[in-house]
Amino acid sequence: MRLGFIGVGARGQNHLELALDRDDVEVIAICDIQQRMIDMSLGLIANAGKTKPQIILDGPQGYKKLLETKTLTR
Repeated sequence: MRLGFIGVGARGQNHLELALDRDDVEVIAICDIQQRMIDMSLGLIANAGKTKPQIILDGPQGYKKLLETKTLTR
């Protein structure tokens, strides 16, 4: 299963950690309006030994870019 995360603040990072614990999940994109949250999430992903996802940091409308990305529908 391929997942993209919109909002990786405290609750989003909790969901991200749960996804990273699964062998059948690939996190392919993360989106947030704060660089700090992106950086913290990338640390979680690296610590889990997973591939770095696409990063979307385009302000409040960035989630639209995530939803339009073709990597989600491969």
